[in-house]
Amino acid sequence: MEKQNKVSVWIGKFTDKASFENYVRESYNDDGEMISNFMKDFDIDFYDQDLSESCFIEHDDLSQINDFSYAVSFIKHVLNNVTSQNCFKLLYDFDYVGENKDSSKLKFIGSFDYVKD
Repeated sequence: MEKQNKVSVWIGKFTDKASFENYVRESYNDDGEMISNFMKDFDIDFYDQDLSESCFIEHDDLSQINDFSYAVSFIKHVLNNVTSQNCFKLLYDFDYVGENKDSSKLKFIGSFDYVKD
């Protein structure tokens, strides 16, 4: 699933920031493997934490998503999918090829090319 200059994007709606952060927070099991509810829902075994971003939008201020790394090169694709969502999970240099499904929390909207500034 690693692929240079690809960003995989999930969007969703949570009632509060703490719930979203708890959903995407990574921890490690007894075998030293990274796990999270997000990873479990989308059958993701591993991703580089240094190449991920998450954001919970307060007060419907979508301008915050312009702060994502390299946003200028892919943000129009994300905005085309946003209706009432308030949270985002991005994995850079990652081309998600799993099932394009909605979990109860997030929806995978696609993998997009991005350009490093």
